[in-house]
Amino acid sequence: MPLRKTLDDMIEEAAPRDFTADEINATANTGLNPVALLNLAWHQFETDQTGYKSWERSAISHFLEQH
Repeated sequence: MPLRKTLDDMIEEAAPRDFTADEINATANTGLNPVALLNLAWHQFETDQTGYKSWERSAISHFLEQH
């Protein structure tokens, strides 16, 4: 399939790095890098969609203060 080959080639050229266990299993918004924060955000959204919006505002503010 030409599309599949193109996508596979694009991923190979981009050379994404592997995630670390800490990034995948982040449970708190402290000392996070962007990858860990995004994984935590998905977890929060899937766990509590109604409270996610306020969590997101707080998490982004906290992240920006740390960096």
